Amino acid sequence: MASIKYFIHSKKEKPAILLRFRHTGIDLTKKTREFINIEWWDDKKKTIKKVRSLSKEDKTHLDKVKDNLEKLNRHILNKFSLRSDENIINGKWLEDEIEIFYNGGKKTVNKNYLVNYTDYFIKRILPTFDISERTAGKYKLIIKYLLQFLEKENRNIKIQNFDEDCFYKFINYLENDKLMNKTTVNRNIGVLKTILKKGVGRGFKINQSVFTLKLSDKRAKIEDNASLREDEITKIYNYKTLEPEMVLTREWLLIGIFTGQRISDLYKFNKNNLIQDDNGHYSIKVYQYKTNHLVDIHVNKIILKILKKYNYDFPPKYNVKTLQSFERKLNPLLKKLLEKLNIDRVVTKCKRTKQGEKNIIGDFPIYEVYSSHDNRRTFATYFEGKLERSLIMQVTGHKKESSYLKYVGKIDVNKDKIRAVFDETFNTITQQTANS
Repeated sequence: MASIKYFIHSKKEKPAILLRFRHTGIDLTKKTREFINIEWWDDKKKTIKKVRSLSKEDKTHLDKVKDNLEKLNRHILNKFSLRSDENIINGKWLEDEIEIFYNGGKKTVNKNYLVNYTDYFIKRILPTFDISERTAGKYKLIIKYLLQFLEKENRNIKIQNFDEDCFYKFINYLENDKLMNKTTVNRNIGVLKTILKKGVGRGFKINQSVFTLKLSDKRAKIEDNASLREDEITKIYNYKTLEPEMVLTREWLLIGIFTGQRISDLYKFNKNNLIQDDNGHYSIKVYQYKTNHLVDIHVNKIILKILKKYNYDFPPKYNVKTLQSFERKLNPLLKKLLEKLNIDRVVTKCKRTKQGEKNIIGDFPIYEVYSSHDNRRTFATYFEGKLERSLIMQVTGHKKESSYLKYVGKIDVNKDKIRAVFDETFNTITQQTANS
């Protein structure tokens, strides 16, 4: 059963009265706003003495202190009894409830504290971003992790005090408590830096670490571009099966490979996205879920054959009702299909492990690590060199060539061309020198 005791812990003439809240496994102490003459306090009984011969002013003050302590006692115990499963009973909770009591039921909000700034960011700043709902969710997720980190640290930090040391502690939290690999951590820290920077022009004092912190992008190993090769795609195309789930998986895999779209866009595909021009050619037009960018994708004969089977519509989505369910259903089946076809080429890639374990980068058969997102890489890699790069980027939706090149694992694709021109220049000059 929850209980409250009051005590003082000071030899000052008028010390503050402290509140101690106890319950099973919980023992919290916070300062009240009440002060009392030390001679009026019974330290053994932990209560106010019965003092006689007080002046009218002192008696009024003492009565007010007694009344406030009794009301505060009822307030805290009542709030505790009405708590929800989402309430975390800790020092911050007790401190907030004491503050609410003294402020007439309202909590004072100081926007300079990180907790309050993140709430301000979600309500006032984030809605001004021209981003998709899914991207907005990434901002909210890193804020959720940040608040959980502060909860674990039992700290209420001002924004200007969130310095490099705090950043590295948070990075350690993401790696060890949230089991993120270094690449994912860096991406999340980048989002957090953006969140903090947005406060600069709105009167918030931001620690300079936001602008100077450098993150390491080193990995234990460099990941391969786990895209499928032409002979592997041919195996998939020629695969015959009567298993309903494998039939759908093969069809969605081929559609994913030859449209180059994210799973969020595959899930949106329906017959209304299928357009036929005056020449009888079909294309898929869709606004990408992530970027809201309109893409126009030619339907090749492989996709068209699948669509004809369903009366010019897309295959069923395993009878699931949400994008998340579709993704959870499709990815394991993709791995199962590739394994059935003995597509087991070894690649270096980050492998998702069981819940509660950290993902690792290592050498695995491709069927163990292939996911729906690798369809996009397969599309880009397959058509690299066959189509102009700008045309491929029109379909994938990449706006920067540098991003696209990282995507297909060709960071230094122009090195050979540069080297050839430089060598030719040298040969020309030396030849002219020899002839002179």
